[in-house]
Amino acid sequence: MRTIILVCIYFAVILLIGFFAGRRTKDMSGYMVGGRNLGVWIVSLGIMAAVMSGWTWLGNPGSAYSGGYSSVITYTAFSPLGLIISYFIIAKPVRIISEKFNCYTLADILAARWNDNKTIRFLCGIIILIGSATYLVSQWVSMGTAVQEALGTGYRQSVIIGAVIITLYIIAGGMLASMWTNFIQMIIMFFVAGILVVAGFAAVGGFTSMNEQIAAIEPQMISPWHAGDGGLAMSFVLTYTVFMLAIAYGGQPAVNTKFMMIKDKKLLKWSPFISVIALIVGTFTVYVGIQGRILVEQGILAPPERQDTILLDVIAHIIPGELTDLFLIAILAAVMSTAESYLFTSSTSIIQDLAIKSFDIKMEDHKVLMLTRVTMAVIAVITVIISLSPPPLIALIGTQAFGTFCAGFGPVLYLGLRWKRMSSRAAVAGMSVGLLGGGIFPIINKLLFDGALLSNWTIGGLAVVASYAVTIAVTLLTKAEKSKVFE
Repeated sequence: MRTIILVCIYFAVILLIGFFAGRRTKDMSGYMVGGRNLGVWIVSLGIMAAVMSGWTWLGNPGSAYSGGYSSVITYTAFSPLGLIISYFIIAKPVRIISEKFNCYTLADILAARWNDNKTIRFLCGIIILIGSATYLVSQWVSMGTAVQEALGTGYRQSVIIGAVIITLYIIAGGMLASMWTNFIQMIIMFFVAGILVVAGFAAVGGFTSMNEQIAAIEPQMISPWHAGDGGLAMSFVLTYTVFMLAIAYGGQPAVNTKFMMIKDKKLLKWSPFISVIALIVGTFTVYVGIQGRILVEQGILAPPERQDTILLDVIAHIIPGELTDLFLIAILAAVMSTAESYLFTSSTSIIQDLAIKSFDIKMEDHKVLMLTRVTMAVIAVITVIISLSPPPLIALIGTQAFGTFCAGFGPVLYLGLRWKRMSSRAAVAGMSVGLLGGGIFPIINKLLFDGALLSNWTIGGLAVVASYAVTIAVTLLTKAEKSKVFE
């Protein structure tokens, strides 16, 4: 009963923040980008809250439960480097362009860079729609798992409860509500992750003891890559860490769109440090998967029904009963912070980029806001229906969505915002290759070939390389174009 009361209080607080933000939102700028007036702490931690998804808290430990260090290396090793690079290459240009040309979406930024190119805007909309829809499904699956544990409701009822709450406060308050709630959720996640890391290592005798025990159970588990059960091949690990995390991390809309919202671009010099510290602490939850495997092999824990629930099982064992509620709320915070970001991003992309601006439709702001809110509700319903029959492993769903964004947006942002020579044709070509390779091919591969094609490679990582290569080649083969962004 205590758990139910605390979770309900948490949900109520989040809803109140959403409705209060809605009352503070007076125009399109406030609803879409928080009025471009948010502080460094809210933006820096808001970015990390959107990145710290159910994939991070449930999917990564689930993958490490069977894959060991191959999963730890793959999903966490290069994330801090990738985040720092994205800050230094694209944060300042995005903030400057957004204010100069009154941009609200990522498509607005890229369209402004290439003189309102409608093909680029349309491609942005498609990439965001595919990636966001996939991300949302993974978050609703995580939400169902967490709420089911917290409230004791069935999986499907849990998905619906969480989705309704998230959709309501985002519809009410827009991006301002998202950033305020993200800030609070990241603080919760930061402290809970820190406690969990310490308690988890203590439960298995420390870091060295953990490695010795997991090596005795399965020697391959301490390798950075291996071909054993649940392991990840070297080709998969390297294409994911180097190509997606290191050189395309900023392709995530949950990261790059937040750069528009800080009130002063000079504050961006502090953001990387704040975000990276939060990222490192948050992603340490991946080690819980290895710790859980040790506890299962020792007979202390029962084998999980699904790998993605191992973190919940470990929490129930190592955390005192009166504190487990806080840990469940942290998991809910991780899921909600990401779900709200991509629910907002997908709906605004459909209305702003695929409909209004691609076809030059003139519409008053209040009608745009109404359509955006209706679209959020529709997207939520569709993705919830898909998630009611959950795929087997959250990390795999998250990987596909991540690949869509990294390949579709990473190269065009990293090159296009700094390289004046890059042409609109190169942007279209690179984004098209990224969309096909990172977004569409993995879906076809899964549906028609059960993922057998290129199974030992990160398809999104290969798509990132292909997108970079095509973008550079087409730029060198086409004439340079003047851009109002660089004037």
